[in-house]
Formats: sequence, C-alpha cells, structure tokens
Amino acid sequence: MKVETWLPIFPGFYNTIFQYNEEYDIDSYNEENNTDLGYDDFEFDYKDYEIRVSKEVTKIIEKLLKEHIPVKIEFQELYSPRFYNYGNDVIYCEIDIVLDDLIGYINNNNIAFKKYLRDRYVSAPGFISHFDCTLEVWLSEYLSEDYEKLNHVVGAVLDFVLRNEGVTILDLYDDIEDEQWINYEPIKTLEI
Repeated sequence: MKVETWLPIFPGFYNTIFQYNEEYDIDSYNEENNTDLGYDDFEFDYKDYEIRVSKEVTKIIEKLLKEHIPVKIEFQELYSPRFYNYGNDVIYCEIDIVLDDLIGYINNNNIAFKKYLRDRYVSAPGFISHFDCTLEVWLSEYLSEDYEKLNHVVGAVLDFVLRNEGVTILDLYDDIEDEQWINYEPIKTLEI
C-alpha cells in the first residue's frame, strides 16, 4: 500500500546540524583565491542545497528501514515553514509498505512502542494530543487502510522503528557528509 507521509527522524534544517554552514565555504574560497570576501559578497542557493540533502536523506532512511521492514520510499517535496516558531522543515514522501509488516514489528517490540507512545502522544501542558496513546488502539484502529490519519501514523511508526533500532540524526548526517552533500562552493560571487 502506498501512503503519503512525513519522513521519520529527520529534524529539519533550521538550527540543526543540517543547516548550511556558509563560513566554511567562504573561508575555503578566500584561502584558495587569496581574497578577503565576507558573507555579503556571495549568493548562496539554499533551496538547491536543501533539496539535494532531502533527497539523499530519503534514500538513506529507506536503506536503514529496509534492514528491518520491507519498504520503498519516494521523495515528494520539502516543506519549509514561513516562520520557525512552532516547527521545522519536513520532508514529505510516498511510502510503499505493507501494514502487517508494521504491526508485526510493533508486536515484536511492544514494550518499547508503548514507551514511544507515552513520550510523544500523551497530552501535557502546552500540548494536546489528537491521538490515543494505547497500543491496542494503534494496532486495531490506526493501522488500518481506512483510517483517516494513516499518513501520520505510518510516519510515526517508521520513526519508532528507526529510533528503536538506535538510528540517530548523527547517523544521517555522517552518511551525507561521507558523500559530500553538505560541502560545496558558493554558487556565485558578486562583483565588488
């Protein structure tokens, strides 16, 4: 079954290790060209950087999930909020998955999943949950093809799978850095 959802575990760009580091590129450019240019002397294509990283993160997450659950993930778009007061960037994707595989994984890791639900879906001051936080409701109601919020639920369960298997944001970052997706030269220097 194909479900449109959010890519699990990815924290977004703003104020995370995935945020583009202009200083590195400016310093490298100045060293290579014997110049003393600053931030205002460059134009950066942040959108291109974010899309490339988003697509690569999608591939990495698919590979990591396949170690535990048969899944196919296709990048759809990167959503960046107008203001970062309440949320960060989200990668939307289409996931081809069998719901019984998710249910099986949860059943095999039910104690950890109950904790995951308590940590993320229990209402608290400043947070009103729109989801029940019991294992039974997730298994019998939420993980069914006709559930109206299945798109969120699938993303949440896949987020649980990765976290339960010890995957961290640093793992994603290291895989991208190894492929040199984060480091690149400024797109264009302005005439001075």
